[in-house]
Amino acid sequence: MNLESITRQSLLALLAPAVLIAFGSVVGGLMFARILFRAERPFAISMWLAIVLFPVWILALLGMRAGSKKLYPLAAASWLFGAMVAIYYVWQPYGRLWGW
Repeated sequence: MNLESITRQSLLALLAPAVLIAFGSVVGGLMFARILFRAERPFAISMWLAIVLFPVWILALLGMRAGSKKLYPLAAASWLFGAMVAIYYVWQPYGRLWGW
């Protein structure tokens, strides 16, 4: 196995929880739209939009042509964003994070 196939498989592994979290965010965003979509919460709105569009980003990375040098840094950035979202969901019940 080469590095590109490992990177693509890791993105596939990241896609499964990303889809579940995005679906939960869409449902939560629709249920609590009156609270979420307010002008005084721009970072919460942008975070919600980033979480919802994250699976589309991963699919775009998986669709990149073979041998592309951009795949590796973008995959690393995707994993860092996934870690940030995981910390967000773990930390959120314990404090006021992202302006809530």
